[in-house]
Amino acid sequence: MSKSIENEQRTALVASEAASRLDGVRAGVACAGTAIEAKTYTVSGKAFLFVCAKNLRLKLQGAIAEASAAARRSPSSIQVGSGGWTTLKFGAELRVDDATLKRWVAESHALFQNPAGRLDAPKPRPKATVKTLAKAHARAPVKATAKVPAKATTKATAKPQPETPAKSSRKKPSPSTRPR
Repeated sequence: MSKSIENEQRTALVASEAASRLDGVRAGVACAGTAIEAKTYTVSGKAFLFVCAKNLRLKLQGAIAEASAAARRSPSSIQVGSGGWTTLKFGAELRVDDATLKRWVAESHALFQNPAGRLDAPKPRPKATVKTLAKAHARAPVKATAKVPAKATTKATAKPQPETPAKSSRKKPSPSTRPR
């Protein structure tokens, strides 16, 4: 076995073992039978680590600067995307020590284990209840309306209006435009 193949297998094995030891992780396969088939590790129904034959992908947030610095040292081995998804391509150039890789796997797991705990996650809005809606209605400003005196009508002065049929807004076709 060449040193590159041993390094690839070791990197994949370290990442897979680190993911398997974390809480609530389930292993699966994505895109089975295709060229991009990958072993996936999921938590809370979301995949946080993809291990393929040639690379592995995980999402980073706090360690993006560290991964970007590593990508500058070996651009053909590490790529950091704008959304935090980081690809580590197996090969002789990949220089990420086991401790760093385990830490990155744990960070990716944490991002998906508790999505509400992420820094960029929107805060959930509380559900409206009858009580909170009543409070909001009570606090709403009341619009001032001018008092208009009611018209005094008597039966003698009120004249019934004859009902007129509603006029149709459709125009009748002229004899020259009628279909024949």
